[in-house]
Amino acid sequence: MMSRLKNVHVAAFVFLLLLGILQIVSAFPQLPLQVASRFGSDGAADGWSGRNAFTSVYVLSLGGLGLLFFVLYLFIPKIPPKLINMPWKKYWLAPERKEKALLLVARQLLIMGNGTLCFVLIIFKSIIAANLVEEGPPALGWGTWVATGAYCLFVLGWMVALFWMLKPPPSPECG
Repeated sequence: MMSRLKNVHVAAFVFLLLLGILQIVSAFPQLPLQVASRFGSDGAADGWSGRNAFTSVYVLSLGGLGLLFFVLYLFIPKIPPKLINMPWKKYWLAPERKEKALLLVARQLLIMGNGTLCFVLIIFKSIIAANLVEEGPPALGWGTWVATGAYCLFVLGWMVALFWMLKPPPSPECG
């Protein structure tokens, strides 16, 4: 079961990256030469960049986040225990639990990566859509606030779940 979950999270991660590539490749020719790339709290555009610069920021954001989370996912289980800071470290990094605990943290980081990539894709999709309006100036809709709120709830839920999974051990051998 654990292996299938890992594969689902990795597959979702790859899917989100491919979706991001497809999103920018399909949107690039439609974007204006000057792209509204910064928006105020009211959703109105208040900053502009060239189409190529916007695309570069998109690709670097998606690629950088993808690389960061995937490298963390791959290398967390290989980090020496002295470099790890986690609750009840002595308990969770005891030889009999170390591999399972670090795989759990690595998987949770991949889940956070998936949620973050999804959020970034939604925000960039909103920016792209705002730039493709035919009438009026570019503006973000209320959907970006909904997406931001949903991401904040996701992060909060993720943190609670991670702390729950790493809750205090049943015995006093923790430290």
